[in-house]
Amino acid sequence: MVEDKLTKEVQDNFMNSVFVIEIEEILKMKNLTYRQKVVLMEETIKEMKEKLGINEKNYGKLMNQ
Repeated sequence: MVEDKLTKEVQDNFMNSVFVIEIEEILKMKNLTYRQKVVLMEETIKEMKEKLGINEKNYGKLMNQ
């Protein structure tokens, strides 16, 4: 049980790291307009939330842990 929780936490931390790197890469792109960057970041955030199993209902609970 503890191992499962720890494994999940490590996976989430890894996904968060990947997420930050992806956002930084989007910000560095010079060939995109500001609006295109925002749209791309919104899509990336949505995709990461899906991968991490975060939805609007459990987001508050996760942030308060």
